[in-house]
Formats: sequence, C-alpha cells, structure tokens
Amino acid sequence: MSRPLALAIAGSDPTGGAGFQADLKTFAALGINGASVATVLTAQTDRHFEIFPVPADFVAAQLQAVFETFRVDAIKIGMLGNAAIIRAVIGALDRYNRDRAIPVILDPVLRASNGGRGLDDDGLAVLRQGLLPLCTLVKPNIAEAALLLEDVQAKDPAQMCEQAARLEAEFNCAVLLSGGHLPGSDAVDILCKGQKISRFKLKKLEITDRHGTGCALTSAIAAGLAQGFSLTEATERGKAWLAALLQQPPLDDKGATGRYMDHLAPGIDRQVDLQGK
Repeated sequence: MSRPLALAIAGSDPTGGAGFQADLKTFAALGINGASVATVLTAQTDRHFEIFPVPADFVAAQLQAVFETFRVDAIKIGMLGNAAIIRAVIGALDRYNRDRAIPVILDPVLRASNGGRGLDDDGLAVLRQGLLPLCTLVKPNIAEAALLLEDVQAKDPAQMCEQAARLEAEFNCAVLLSGGHLPGSDAVDILCKGQKISRFKLKKLEITDRHGTGCALTSAIAAGLAQGFSLTEATERGKAWLAALLQQPPLDDKGATGRYMDHLAPGIDRQVDLQGK
C-alpha cells in the first residue's frame, strides 16, 4: 500500500524554517509523502522580511497540477497573502474537494511576527466568508481568534474555550485555539469539535523562540489525519511530536540564534509513535 500524501498550500521560506518547506520536512519526518503549492515568495531572516505574492492564476494552475496528478489525503493551508489567492484556493476546494472528503487544516497567518497584519481587510473578509466554512480545522492563536471574531483577545483558558466555541459555531469547522502566549508556566491549547471542548496542557519549555512552530504543528496534524487518525488523535500526536522536536538541538546558523528546528532530528521516533494506522 502506498504512503498517504498531504498537500501544503503555503508561502515559501528560503531558510526552510517555515512555509511549505517546513511542511514537507514535517510530512517526511512523520512518514508520509508531500506535495506543495506556493502562494507567496518570501526572503526572510532574523533581520528582514520581504514578500512577493504569486499571481492567483498561477496558484490555481499549481493546484490543478497537484490534484490532477495525485490522490490527496489531507491539505494544510498556511500563508495566503491576499484575497485573489484565497479565491483561487476556494475555487480549487470547490472543484476537487466538493464532498469535503479530504480534511483541510488552516493555519491563518493573520498576524506577522513583527505584530503587523498578515492579511488586509479584503483578504480577511474572503477568508472568513469563503474559506473557513470549507475547512475541517482552523488553528488561530489568541490574537488571530480576536481578529476572526472582531473581539478582544482572550485573557485566560476560560475565555479561550468561549471564543473557540463561538468560532466553531460561526464557521462550521473545528477550532484549535493556541494559548502559548498567555502568561503562566503551562501552554494550554483548546480544541473545540462538535461544541465539545478538549484541553491540551504542556509545561512551557525553557527555550529560545523557535521559527515555524505553527507550521510544524498544523502540518503534523494534517499528517495524522492523512494516516487515518481522528482529529483529536492527530492533534495529540502533533503536539507530542512538536514538543519532542523543540527539545532537540536546533540547526546551526551563522547568527547562532537557535531559532531553526531540525525537523528530521534522529531520536524523536523513540519519544513519539510515528507509525500510522
């Protein structure tokens, strides 16, 4: 039997720390095949960030090439860039996933790492009205959840539960709300599926800020869904894998920042069961 295949629809990070490059490394680490569609090109380091959106019709052509070549078992969506690109993705999902048999995981890049908006108002409106209802799971952080709900940021896990339930009710997709930026010694994530709340709590690690953790988590969840695990199981496995990854020595870089994760680090398979069903 051939291995499952997941598709990453995301930006390009030339350092490989985030974007579809990191997604493909995550898929490989978790034992599945991967395909990718570039939505935006970036040139980014710790010191600067430049972005070049891919023309929407070329995004559509890439999507057509993948769907007409492979059977896709899961889709992870990351940075989308603008409204036209989002519409191209919506069009492909309407055409190739009309019955919603392929699980779709959305990591909505609504806040840039420098605190600025990752999508303008037009892009956010198209994402909310057209893309979110086509998704299986959306994984916002507390700042992104506030933008999607046009509300204030959650201040504690109780408010996170309330906002996750509101997001699921409004957009008809499960919600994994990340609370790692809240104060405290534990990182709490809230999964809301069918208005049932599950809490995932891990002790915060004493590490420097790692680049691309959101990409790694959502692509790991997509990998689990492609392998046939339930959404709760895939989330548990994805979080366990990311926690193990964060404890590995980082990749060497010239700035010695320690921000770049080694997605293929040996030994993680001894901490997390990477075998699919």
